[in-house]
Amino acid sequence: MKTGEIQVFCSPMLRLILRRFIAFIPTILVLSWLAFALNRCTPGDPVARLVPQEEIHLRDNDSDAYERIYQQVAKQMGRDLPLFYFSLSHGAQPPEDLQAPLPQQKEWLEHWCRLSGQPDLVGQYYRALRQLSQSEYNSIALAAKELLLTTDETRTSINWSNLNQAFTDISVGDSPIDSTDRARYQAQLFEIETLKTQLENSPNRSQILMPTFSWHGFNNQYHRWLCGLFRGDLGISYLNRQPVGQKIGQALKWTALVNILALLLAYGVAIPLGLRLGARAGSRFDSRVNFVLLLLFSLPAFWIATLVSSFFTTPYYGMDWFPSMGVGRIPDGSNWLSILWIR
Repeated sequence: MKTGEIQVFCSPMLRLILRRFIAFIPTILVLSWLAFALNRCTPGDPVARLVPQEEIHLRDNDSDAYERIYQQVAKQMGRDLPLFYFSLSHGAQPPEDLQAPLPQQKEWLEHWCRLSGQPDLVGQYYRALRQLSQSEYNSIALAAKELLLTTDETRTSINWSNLNQAFTDISVGDSPIDSTDRARYQAQLFEIETLKTQLENSPNRSQILMPTFSWHGFNNQYHRWLCGLFRGDLGISYLNRQPVGQKIGQALKWTALVNILALLLAYGVAIPLGLRLGARAGSRFDSRVNFVLLLLFSLPAFWIATLVSSFFTTPYYGMDWFPSMGVGRIPDGSNWLSILWIR
């Protein structure tokens, strides 16, 4: 082939490769967006799942310590970062300087901001409740914390009743609250009730209709997830806290072995049978085999696999040749031939 002919041949080929590559990039981007969105839309709280087992009891016994540990785990996972490079929202978003470590608290803030349209006033209300939740009097602290964890109206009314009741019969051990502390807490409670009344009675819904654009840069959850994916970091399993790549690697060798054996078996039967049918085309053997193959092809593969699995793994139905689960147990001290036979 001459040089001019090579150039004519390569030019369309290069254009085809270039077009395929250009189409490949947006496809990969869209697939990555979908995979990331599905991962983030999965029910449950992955941060709470990865909180160390020895620290979970703090959720009920010491909520402040639990919040600190929750924030540490969220930071390690990158869940404290914005979701994407930018965000489109409305003007009633919670102030960025508010520290809301738990998802329920973030939901509380967003609920009140949407309801009132006054994020600055919501911030004051939230900080006042947070300050009250740090009280040394357990009943006050517990009632204030409960108010920050729910947006249900019925539950909120009950928590408000509990908070008001806490000021009448509160004590630390056997020592009742003194008058100075009672006056201070009463002033805080009055401030909180005033803020709540202002939020409920003077909403500014126009803020919700004002669109806002925020640029978060490359320090976001999607960018971190994508970079980890390119590095081979698939994250941590939420079930047993093991690296996902390690779990896939453990199962990959058995998956490859089963598929290789299946391909060898399929081609080991198909090629000789095809040669035989080609040599005896139109014969009675050809028609019978084609009828059997058509019948097998028409049957659901998962149903046939279930029947064959039950037949070869259960002595009640057929032959107990293979283990019903796993790849067989290797006895201690087995030689390589026994291991090969069991596998």
